Amino acid sequence: MVKQFLTTFIISVLFLVSGCADKEEPAQITINDSSIEYFQDRMDFSSEGGSKTIQFSTNKNWEISVSESGMGVDWCTVSPKSGIAGDVTLTISVSGNTTYDERNVILTISAGDALEKLRVSQKQNDAILLSSTLYEVPMEGEEIQLQVRSNVNYQVEIPEQFGGWIHQGTSTRSLESRDLTFTIDNNLDYDKRQGEIIISDGNITEVVKVYQAGGGILVLSENQYNVPSNGGTVTVDLSSNFEYEFELPNVDWLKLDNGTRGMSSHTIYFEVSSNEGYDDRSANIRFYDPSGIFSEMVTVNQAQKDALVVSTKEYYVNAGLNYISVDINTNIEYEMEIPLEYTSWIRQAENSLTRALRPYRLDFVISENDTFDKRVGKIIIKGKDKDISEVVTIEQAQNDAIFIESMKVALLMWKSIPMLM
Repeated sequence: MVKQFLTTFIISVLFLVSGCADKEEPAQITINDSSIEYFQDRMDFSSEGGSKTIQFSTNKNWEISVSESGMGVDWCTVSPKSGIAGDVTLTISVSGNTTYDERNVILTISAGDALEKLRVSQKQNDAILLSSTLYEVPMEGEEIQLQVRSNVNYQVEIPEQFGGWIHQGTSTRSLESRDLTFTIDNNLDYDKRQGEIIISDGNITEVVKVYQAGGGILVLSENQYNVPSNGGTVTVDLSSNFEYEFELPNVDWLKLDNGTRGMSSHTIYFEVSSNEGYDDRSANIRFYDPSGIFSEMVTVNQAQKDALVVSTKEYYVNAGLNYISVDINTNIEYEMEIPLEYTSWIRQAENSLTRALRPYRLDFVISENDTFDKRVGKIIIKGKDKDISEVVTIEQAQNDAIFIESMKVALLMWKSIPMLM
């Protein structure tokens, strides 16, 4: 009886144990409190990289996979990658990020049917990339274009000491970069100069060097002066960024005016003598840098002495049809006028009016004087737009005739003829 009871009890226990063994415990992954924030948010690394640990426990054998869009990565590693049930400590290591983009990867821990995912994120390599860090600009100035590629928010600064001649202009942005325009002013200094443009986000700073050439500047109020024949004073106003000198031409009619006028470094006076010749004349004054690199020229032009010379001013002609020629020496444009009251008997023959200091001839036709009185006419030759003129006078004799007052005088003369015979 007892033996049968024990047998029955043992069989029941075996059935009970067997039933418990067939009912498997559910897989679990329990994250340690020190690591829970990584799984709730993410695990961040700087661009320099590094290592961090996580802790969890599981009741099943486990393993971890590292993937980025379903593919493996080489910049993020985990150790160990698998293990048995129990308390687990994993080390996650990230190499330095040399790219200019942030990168991410998903770590998946699996233990039986249990899964836990952890996102690992690494910052980009912050950078400000410039198309050039050096610009050479001519003395006259110009606009420069600077292309900036960056993954940070940056500021543009022109230091105060350079702000007087470097100015930021327009800015245009593309998908990957920003084009900045800067205006470089004309360099008024004799020496070259150097400036800077600073691009910075507070941590990263890039400096653009701007080198601008210098040189001599000599600005003249005028490069050419026209002086009348009676002479005068030429006033040359100028400005320069160097100690200049000037050189006068080897002529006796142009010289420095050392009179009572006060001279300054910006105004110089030159005296031009009267031109007694009949040709215009010209001379150059050279202003130059003593080093011989730079020079400017001032040209002084002086008009000739105006002349209008008529060889013969009075003509006496008989009562018949006459032709006269008036010889003229002049160096100005001139014109001829026959006053209206003389045009009925004086007219010009075919002739051209030209300009030069050389002889000219004007031909005129004097009509027959069929009156019994002599007559006087005039021809006026004058400079065109000039206050200079000559007058030619023409005196024409009357038509000769004998007038008898009455027939009585004629009869007496007839009767006296025989006696005379």
